[in-house]
Amino acid sequence: WYAGVGGQQVGPMPRGDLTGRLRSGEYAPDTLVWRVGMANWAAASGVPELADASGPQPPALPGQ
Repeated sequence: WYAGVGGQQVGPMPRGDLTGRLRSGEYAPDTLVWRVGMANWAAASGVPELADASGPQPPALPGQ
């Protein structure tokens, strides 16, 4: 996997490293990513293989 960070290409890196950086907030969901087999760069949030990077979301607070 590669990521576009600050106008620079970062990688290659294993998927686990990329998802860890997404989970920690080091990379935002709109960070552009690419791997062999993808036609173009895409936002991490739109790549099915990275769906687990966002983790489970809590329910809305009561009264919200």
